[in-house]
Amino acid sequence: DLHSFPTRRSSDLLSRKLVIVPLLAAIFIIPLGQVLVFAGVHFTMARILVLAGLLRWIISGRPSPIGWFSGKFGSADRIFLFWILASAISFSLLWLDAQALIKSLGSVLDGLGGYFVLRVLIRDRADVRRTLRVFAFVSVLAGCCMLIEQLTHRNILGLLGGVSTVAAERAGSIRSQASFSVYIAAGVFGAT
Repeated sequence: DLHSFPTRRSSDLLSRKLVIVPLLAAIFIIPLGQVLVFAGVHFTMARILVLAGLLRWIISGRPSPIGWFSGKFGSADRIFLFWILASAISFSLLWLDAQALIKSLGSVLDGLGGYFVLRVLIRDRADVRRTLRVFAFVSVLAGCCMLIEQLTHRNILGLLGGVSTVAAERAGSIRSQASFSVYIAAGVFGAT
């Protein structure tokens, strides 16, 4: 009897507390160069995941984001909002070009959308601890990929596309990059 099976809403498939795990893992493991181009607009995998997070919030039926945030919309939120908007406006004014405006709008979507999604997902100390564990896992995974890259001179994450499978070399040394677009960004990620 089909009516005896329990039904689940799509938002119940993965609870808010667990969504952060695949979200952050995918954002930091899938190379940024992995892009879907639609109508001339570039959608990185991170951007697609942010849009999916925003869509999940909309579909969940919660009309106001206020109840989803921990705390109020405070000064740190306002500073971040100002920084994102000021960056987009200054970049657009610098280049005075339609493509610069489109890139700025994409950066606003990435920055504000990502910030909003994380503000919704990280609401208490347990969420912070879970997020730190995800970052630790991603760091170990990226580190293992970089170690393999050092030993084989091949970037295995390059098989996903978006970054080269051939390891970068500078001054006779292999510069591992894992999923990052350049090895300097990988070093900054590892240093933090």
